[in-house]
Amino acid sequence: MAESHPQPTTAAGARGKRLKGFFKRNLETLVYIYLVAAIVAAGLFMSRLESDSFMSRQRQLVQQQAAGLASNISEQLVDKAILMRALVALINNDPKMSQDSYAKVAGQLVSDYPGIVDIAAAPGLVVRYVYPADKNSSVLGFDYTTSKQQYPDVLRAKKTGQTVITGPIKLVQGGTGFIIRTPVFLTSGQGKPRKFWGIVSAVIDAGHFYNAAGLTNPNLPLSIALRRVNTHVGNPGLIFGDAGVFDRKPVITMIDLAEGDWELASIPKNGWPHQSPVIWLYRGAYVLMVLLILAAIRFMAVTHRRRRLAERRLSDAINALDDGFVLYDENDRLVVCNRKYREFYSTTSDLFVPGTPFEKIVREGLRRGQFTNGVLTPEQWARERLAAHHKASSETEQQLGDGRWLKVADRKTPDGSTVGLRVDVTPLKNAMDAAQAANIAKSEFLNVLSHELRTPLTVILGNARILRYQDKLPQVSALRDTLAKPGSDPVAAAQVETALAFLGALARKIEVSSEHLLYLITDMLDFSKIEAGKMELDPETLELRPLVEGMLDGFRDSAAKKGLALVCEVEDLNVMADRVRLNQILINLVGNAMKFTDRGEIRLSSRVEGEMVEITVSDTGCGIAPEHLDIVFDRFRQVDASSTRKAAGTGLGLAITRRLVELHGGQIHVSSVPGKGSEFRLTIPLAAAGSEGRAAPQAAQA
Repeated sequence: MAESHPQPTTAAGARGKRLKGFFKRNLETLVYIYLVAAIVAAGLFMSRLESDSFMSRQRQLVQQQAAGLASNISEQLVDKAILMRALVALINNDPKMSQDSYAKVAGQLVSDYPGIVDIAAAPGLVVRYVYPADKNSSVLGFDYTTSKQQYPDVLRAKKTGQTVITGPIKLVQGGTGFIIRTPVFLTSGQGKPRKFWGIVSAVIDAGHFYNAAGLTNPNLPLSIALRRVNTHVGNPGLIFGDAGVFDRKPVITMIDLAEGDWELASIPKNGWPHQSPVIWLYRGAYVLMVLLILAAIRFMAVTHRRRRLAERRLSDAINALDDGFVLYDENDRLVVCNRKYREFYSTTSDLFVPGTPFEKIVREGLRRGQFTNGVLTPEQWARERLAAHHKASSETEQQLGDGRWLKVADRKTPDGSTVGLRVDVTPLKNAMDAAQAANIAKSEFLNVLSHELRTPLTVILGNARILRYQDKLPQVSALRDTLAKPGSDPVAAAQVETALAFLGALARKIEVSSEHLLYLITDMLDFSKIEAGKMELDPETLELRPLVEGMLDGFRDSAAKKGLALVCEVEDLNVMADRVRLNQILINLVGNAMKFTDRGEIRLSSRVEGEMVEITVSDTGCGIAPEHLDIVFDRFRQVDASSTRKAAGTGLGLAITRRLVELHGGQIHVSSVPGKGSEFRLTIPLAAAGSEGRAAPQAAQA
């Protein structure tokens, strides 16, 4: 009898066979299902990764944009802080400066900062200086200790020694603004505590600050908010923007300031996206996943190309400059230079490889004839160039071997690198040379013209004098003898005498005008000689007192007519000078005093100052206003330039006088009190020790 298997075992095997058959029949479908599931799972996983990556990229992009804004904000504040430090340094140099000096300095400092409403200085916490003064005069005298609103910030600045920024606050001038305050401590001796001087402050228009920092840029792709945190000055709170930005998962960028920290919160202008715009690609099939991988590869390629494009654009921008640009690192080795820089220094352009030391480039350029060292030896020139380059800031002019001139400006960066600019100023130098040549041509023209005018003028003056002294003419004597004969008409004789007298008067007017014109031409001739460097002196040992008294003799008649006293208190001593030119100097000064003195006296005195003699010409005339003292020695300039001025002339007299004094090796100065008179002091050399004779001063009065 045959043995049979148990039924359960047979049933289990049947189910197994059926299951195997099912898998066999549906293997392809199962594989597809598995693949679909795997691809879907992979797609969902990659979708998640992509979403996270996308959001990360969005935050990175926002962070980069916010970093630029934070940099702009910090730069604006640092610039103003540096400005305040510069003002502090100036106050340290002159703590008691005048308002005018302060206004001049403050005006120069803020000329590049249009956003500054005013800049004030408060010694002892009382505002004594303000710029611009015309718009802020009401601020002068303001005592910070009486202001509950402002004194706490001022006190914090004093205690901490740090710059304090307050704002935004409403300004008295209108609008809102920020106030930057910096304490001033005067530098004292070593080991001594610094003395508190006061506070300097600058009011910055808030709108200008926001614009300059880029916060109000309509093209800004961000929604931003700015607030104070961890501050030791003022109250924490919103500075700019919508406070709600801080509640929308913003990118926070910290701005580190001396007074505390500012937080810049940034989100995309339309808010954070909920998902990647290409998320559907990762919820498709495997092909779509591959496409997304390709897209990711493409994205990386695009990012790389953009970076390379940015680098190329930066390089193109530098190369597009009309001026030479160069950057050396903190070790003075070349980093980068533009095309114009290579063009300027084409002789050594093969050395412009990153890492080449500056000194090697300079010395090799000097060896190859790249530079013109003038009267200096090559080594001296190289040392001076290196010394200028190593300064924190330097500006020099440099002549190249091809004749071109460059303005060389080098600036140190905070990390010790050196940024250099090279500007071709050859046209400017040529223009200056042309102007100098034109000035020389003008002087030569005046010289020739003066000579040509003097010849006919001398003839006119001579004939005028003949007509004036007509009694000495034989023709006039013969005419009078004829009219005196018996039978002559007495009426005709009288008419002849009247005509001769009229001609004499006309001749006198011609003579006076000709003499004045000759004087002016002589001045022009002298000045043109001085300008051309052709004025030569013939110095000799002169007795000063006889020369002065002889010169004064020529003025006694004119002084007597005006009722003026001429006083001579010149010592008996010898000087080394050109007799004619020294006499001309004194005549110019005394004649000038005669013009503007209607009563009183004109006094000449002298005193010895070392190896020089100081001669003083003083008067009791109308004097010179303080604002005009700087122009009295300028050529072609007169204090009264109107057509109705009291004294005529070319304006060359005092200019010639100054140049003649300087040719003698001396100097001339003027002081004056309007309404009381003027005093001109000039110095000329004493004669050699063996020839000097001195006596007690005596007064001579006419």
